[in-house]
Amino acid sequence: MKKLTTIILFAILTLPLFSQQRWVDVAENGDCISAIEINITDTTNAIASPKGYGKVLEFKNNDKKSLLYIEREHNTVWYQFEVPSDGELTFELLPFRVEDDYDFMLFQYEANDSIGFCEAVRTQKIKPIRTNISRNNKEIGSRTGLLESGKAAETVHSGPGEEYSRFIDTKKGTRYYLLVDNVYKNGKGHQLTFKHSGKKEELITEVVTSEPEPIIVKKNPKKKQFKLEGVVRDDETNEPIEADVNLINAKNGEIVAKTKSDSLTGTYTIVVSDTKGLRDAGLFKLEISKDGYFFDSQDIPAYKLPDLGGIKISHRIPKLKKGKTFNISNINFYGNQAKPLPQSFPTFKALLKVMEKNKTLKINIEGHTNGCGQGELYSKKLSIARAKTVTEYLIANDISKDRIKYNGSGCNEMLYPNPTNGTQQMLNRRVEIEVLEY
Repeated sequence: MKKLTTIILFAILTLPLFSQQRWVDVAENGDCISAIEINITDTTNAIASPKGYGKVLEFKNNDKKSLLYIEREHNTVWYQFEVPSDGELTFELLPFRVEDDYDFMLFQYEANDSIGFCEAVRTQKIKPIRTNISRNNKEIGSRTGLLESGKAAETVHSGPGEEYSRFIDTKKGTRYYLLVDNVYKNGKGHQLTFKHSGKKEELITEVVTSEPEPIIVKKNPKKKQFKLEGVVRDDETNEPIEADVNLINAKNGEIVAKTKSDSLTGTYTIVVSDTKGLRDAGLFKLEISKDGYFFDSQDIPAYKLPDLGGIKISHRIPKLKKGKTFNISNINFYGNQAKPLPQSFPTFKALLKVMEKNKTLKINIEGHTNGCGQGELYSKKLSIARAKTVTEYLIANDISKDRIKYNGSGCNEMLYPNPTNGTQQMLNRRVEIEVLEY
């Protein structure tokens, strides 16, 4: 048994602990030729719903009951990606608004020297290998994707039907193009999360295949449990401290499990049972808080929970001190808007708790933007509006306005002056908290 444990830990530790959050603007990617390059190890978040079908109407006048093609394009975005190794590939598409109805078609890249790949797709010389055009099921948050099960169909036509299609077997280096189409206008964005059981994960699968898959399979869910273990330390002294530890469902803000870290060792263990709520959550927030300290918040995708056994998560939380500034990277906004993304609200609540627990705390909220593409004045106003959004939330929840000031720095203090990816752009769109009095 000791030998098997070593194998499991090696396999897990060679994988990323959490997928990187990538935020993309899909406004200019409505055609195959302009497909966004993404990494399947990242979680890709479209900051808004696609608007229109791009410059070319690539799909139209198809049979309503077609198993391969949407009847016509509505509001589309194309993604492209390459798989890093042999294995099984699944993904989940989660709309930010449950009313939105997303369909997808997945194509495997094939070179076509005569007319090109995208033209071959448009003229249906290259056919999709997986589709799901079924009506959205609001009871599961209107999710869709590829299912980690051999029972699902490869293609699903429009109307009532299964929400997920069957996974695909992949070969290293194979490239795929994914068309995502929202039937409705003026919708919200979506989150795209992949899971790829490559060679490193096969070691894990070999040991645990006798048990049900935690995220999809519903057999004996109450008997399956996962552990989150970590250690909490003071950011300055590195000494272990006692703190509140909460695992929060980012979808509805509910606390799924909670505990305290040990005052002598700083260690904690949270045991999470596999339930339908766990599988439907999509994203969790692991929040660490203590009186006199600022909070720490980390994102954990639901599908990652089974991979975290044996890995200890490290937290360093800073004390509240006059003049100190804290960057809140988990409060994110839609592009060119002061409207926060839905998954930001648990972090709003974490800031509210800090203000409630520390009655003498007074703060300044500073907003920031990702660049000055529409001019410095516009950027300044946008950054102030973002800071004001957070301020109004605190005041609406009974925090005295005398304890809060707000301002905006526009694009003058970007963390990444020349961002090269969506994650860096997202981190530029932030708010910072400065302690004025404590």
